[in-house]
Amino acid sequence: MAFILTALLITACSSTDKEFEELVTQAEGHYQAKELQSSWDVYTKALDVKEDSEIRNKRSKVGEEIEFIKKFNGIINGMKSDAVAIETSMSKDSLRTAIGELDKRVVSLKNFETSPGYRIQRDIRSAVSRAAFAALEVRVITLELYMLKKDFNVYTYGQETIQSINDFLADLEYPKEYDNIK
Repeated sequence: MAFILTALLITACSSTDKEFEELVTQAEGHYQAKELQSSWDVYTKALDVKEDSEIRNKRSKVGEEIEFIKKFNGIINGMKSDAVAIETSMSKDSLRTAIGELDKRVVSLKNFETSPGYRIQRDIRSAVSRAAFAALEVRVITLELYMLKKDFNVYTYGQETIQSINDFLADLEYPKEYDNIK
């Protein structure tokens, strides 16, 4: 009887270990494919099967990277909203408000910090080092100065700013897999 119980226990443990390893391999595959939410979910399933501090740490790091991506996506989506706000601006004051929001996002993106080793960090560094970002940054500063002029044309400068935003967004080398992380 003891022999049968021992055999059953060994079989159950090896089955659990196999399931755990398969889930970990699957989670790592999702991570390599930049499917971070899927990776986090599968790491969670693996931890439900078997507790492992190394896997818990990996899941935690994936979760942190997801949070950084959410923050980055918030800035990018805010820029898109700023373009709409600029498009609908009918006065200097409404344009000034929209440009002020855009300026905050440009500064946030320029100063965006993540922990070293996250892919998102490399993606953001690449984004802010590109010419389109520099042009957007200059456009915002220039526009803030131009708004001081009496003969300021809201429409013309607004359209040029929208074009700068669109150029930056089009030039952004950012994995499409990150778009669905909200």
